[in-house]
Order: sequence, then C-alpha cells, then structure tokens
Amino acid sequence: MSNQKKIQDKIDKLNKLRESFDAADSKEVGDKVVKSIQKRSRQGKDIEGQNFDALNPEYKKQRKKNSRNLDETTTPNKSNVTATGQMLKSMSAEGVKGKIVINPPSGNRSKELSGSSPRISNREVARYVQENGRRFFGLTDKQKTELTRDVKNVLLRKLKKTL
Repeated sequence: MSNQKKIQDKIDKLNKLRESFDAADSKEVGDKVVKSIQKRSRQGKDIEGQNFDALNPEYKKQRKKNSRNLDETTTPNKSNVTATGQMLKSMSAEGVKGKIVINPPSGNRSKELSGSSPRISNREVARYVQENGRRFFGLTDKQKTELTRDVKNVLLRKLKKTL
C-alpha cells in the first residue's frame, strides 16, 4: 500500500470518528466549556489564568451603592466581569454534529447595575470588558486540556457502545 493510500485511510478514519461526534455529544461538551469559562471568570481569572486587573475606585463605589443588584457570585470590590451576571449567563453552546460551538455573550440585558433599563447588550458589555484588559472569552491551557479529555471520554464511550 502506498504512503498516499495510508494517509488517505487515516484521514477517512478521522472523518468517520468526527462524524460519530453527534449534536448531543457536542452540546454535552460545549455546555461543560461554557460552565468552565463562567466559573473561571467568576473567580476573577483571564484566559491566561491571571487575575483580572483591579476595578477602578469609581466603579467600586458604583457597585457598593448598587450592591442589591450585584450577582450573588460577586462583591463590590471583586474584579470578575460579573456585576449583574447577565453577560456570562448569556453564553451558550450549540449541538452541531462534528464540532463544538460556543456562542459568545448575546441578547439583551434585563437591567443595568443601577436597576435602570439596559443601555447596551450583553455582546457590547463583553466587547467593553475585553477591550479594557479583561479577556475572559477563551480557554486557559488547563481548560484546553480538560476539553480534550472530555472529547476523548465521549468518543471512548461511543466506541465502547459500538464494540
């Protein structure tokens, strides 16, 4: 068998394996990725695993003043891209055969930290915090390793069912 034929056989096998990763598997793993990003971000860590920059004093005052509207996972002084929690909660995963699709923050907000009507969308909040040095939408090296492990586990589970 020629090298070209061997390579094509391997490619064909990989394509079959990818095709066995169905929409339900994609959603299962994608939901874990979303939860992992949310958890890390709520802990105040960026995609490099480093702490987010501290909040500026004016914003801390604003958060203290409106502490009744803070998400339960944060405090007035904690830099974790989670004031009201709406932006992180708006992230989602889709079930798509053969791939993992993670949707960035989207949709409208129900209220601002002050309790007033929303002025910007979750996507705009995400853009703002990332442009200001709080890179949260992505994976740390550790999270990439966990994702690889989760995909392997799903595929191994499917392989065991077929044998």
